Amino acid sequence: MKAAIVRNKGLDNTRLIVFIAKGKKQSALIDIRYKKGVCTQDTLEKYSSPTYLTTNGRVELFNKVKKYAPANRYAMIVGCHGMGWIPSSTVFNRNTLRYFGGLEKEYKIDIDDFATSIKAAGMKMQFIMFDDCYMSSMEVAYDLKDVTDYIIASTSEVMAYGMPYQNIYQHLMSAQPDYKALCNGFYEFYSNSGTPYGTIGVIDCRYVDEMASMMKSINATHTFDLSLLDNVQDLDGETYKPTIFFDFDDYVRQLCTNDNDAYEQFHNVLLRLVPYKAATEYIYSGSMNKKTKVDHFSGITISDPSTRSEIKESKKTH
Repeated sequence: MKAAIVRNKGLDNTRLIVFIAKGKKQSALIDIRYKKGVCTQDTLEKYSSPTYLTTNGRVELFNKVKKYAPANRYAMIVGCHGMGWIPSSTVFNRNTLRYFGGLEKEYKIDIDDFATSIKAAGMKMQFIMFDDCYMSSMEVAYDLKDVTDYIIASTSEVMAYGMPYQNIYQHLMSAQPDYKALCNGFYEFYSNSGTPYGTIGVIDCRYVDEMASMMKSINATHTFDLSLLDNVQDLDGETYKPTIFFDFDDYVRQLCTNDNDAYEQFHNVLLRLVPYKAATEYIYSGSMNKKTKVDHFSGITISDPSTRSEIKESKKTH
């Protein structure tokens, strides 16, 4: 990120405040600035307890950001582990690779709690970018639709390098981010990297409610044929068996096999919901040491067809 700022010769008319947790009892709020060709950083606050794990703690943290960097508009980048919409209380039979937060239960943050914190702080985001796995999903978008205009995230496992900030950060620093250029930069980086696996989607939250209504209508008249499940694009790369994250468009295409009109109506809304996206030819599962061909990609996933018992239980209350 600093390299991108230096190459851009500054932050333009933006500020960059970073909250970083180096351990369970060591975190800080840092102000990144650019001066005379280099980036400098000033520690604004130090913390010895993980108060950011509570709603009130996050609200306090957001208010600190507003204090040190008053602005009419805010955006957020979240870099950590990620597990999409699935509640932190959900128990899996195997260790998951990425959660929103840490690996231990007490350091995980549920998406709806995160949304509550942002709303309570009164700082609706221009965008939230997740440098985490599995966060570009319809379920996540629904939880965050009232606290951000856009969501930028991956549908699948994110390689260890994470978001290639030196290639994309300059597209986020302007008053009107260039989301198309961001997706192109992401794709170009990963397509030519030693680990050529990556997906990215940009979700326009203005269309989340319309999509939710569309799916309610489709689900009222269509039942998914489970014999077609293996035909639906798997975007968790067989990390989870049965699969949890399916390509949204490919799922609905199979759901509406005999109803082209319903599918076309859905697809038209989807094009507005996810205006920009990119995917490499394959995605990769580190735990399975396996790559999966990406034949269908809409930039967003859904977990509705998953037959995994934990997912079906979570869906009942989600």
